[in-house]
Amino acid sequence: MFLSAILEIDPSQITHIKRINNDNALFKLYDILTANVVNKSFEHETFTVVSILNQIQMGLMRLGVDNVIRINVDSYDYFYDTEGVENDLFDAFHSIEQKIEPLESKLFNSLELVLEHSEKGIKYLIDIKINRKHKVGEYPINIKINGSFDDLRLERNEDISIVEDKLNEIFSSQDYYERYVKERKLKFQYFVNEFEQTLSKFIKVDGIKLQFHDKIVRPKVLIQGRREIRENGNTEPFFHGFPGISECLTYTLYWGKICSENNIWVKEFTLCDDFGKDIFAIGAEGFNSGSVDILRPQTKFKIPKLDNLIIYKDHDFMLELNEDQIIIDNDKDLEDSVLTNYISLNLEIDDEDIYQ
Repeated sequence: MFLSAILEIDPSQITHIKRINNDNALFKLYDILTANVVNKSFEHETFTVVSILNQIQMGLMRLGVDNVIRINVDSYDYFYDTEGVENDLFDAFHSIEQKIEPLESKLFNSLELVLEHSEKGIKYLIDIKINRKHKVGEYPINIKINGSFDDLRLERNEDISIVEDKLNEIFSSQDYYERYVKERKLKFQYFVNEFEQTLSKFIKVDGIKLQFHDKIVRPKVLIQGRREIRENGNTEPFFHGFPGISECLTYTLYWGKICSENNIWVKEFTLCDDFGKDIFAIGAEGFNSGSVDILRPQTKFKIPKLDNLIIYKDHDFMLELNEDQIIIDNDKDLEDSVLTNYISLNLEIDDEDIYQ
């Protein structure tokens, strides 16, 4: 399991709405007859690369998040830390201010900022994407935050049995498992909420959307001793192949297997393949992970028949789904369908657990 949050921000900036016209004569005639409703409109935000980065930098400094992995503008890397240099926030932002041309800073299309951070037993990977040009109604700032469990990190010189022993301890009882997960979910939510509130102090906003998801990884094949997560730049940040991240995720490949071996009851999570692509999402009903093979690698893939279940497409197990199973397009707007897991604050956990 790892934790995921999606934070969308609509900044209070001056916005220009520009219509995208089609030069085709027949299209123009049809456009007139339909009162221009077929032409697409896009919003163009007026902030520059430097101005928005300066606002974000102030928020990150307040949070103590100062480890930059990447700054990319229009598919060009102005900064990419492959050496794992610590505390490089100032140097990274200073570097792009010196390198980027004023016109490019003003007319950019997309900006991506990737950071890593560790706090209270959680390893965070933060991917901030900003689109200056976007469809009307879409939020231009999209932030994905992933969190893994530091106590399950497996160093390169350690044997895989170490993480298996730790997982067996976590799954030794239902109560132990639930307390372990709730403590980390609470810390994760606390950090994400603080992240959102702090950025909002430096970026005036018109709107904010926030979702939380718990992700369990289901590899199709689990090779004994395997340590690497497969790379996919279109899913969760953990799967983008950033340096130094795979050691934090080895345990996720074994989580489902050992969970099933211990007959743990699981609920309210999204199952994904080891490319990070969502397979299905299950709600509060849940199921006994030991009674089915759905979490066990190298077994027949059969999704249990449950209510409150959403099945996605475009993943490793598409060919194994039954024709009568509902398929939801991963790319469409699932606002009315997605099972979003908000963590209840009514947990039987001492306040001090948050700060450990």
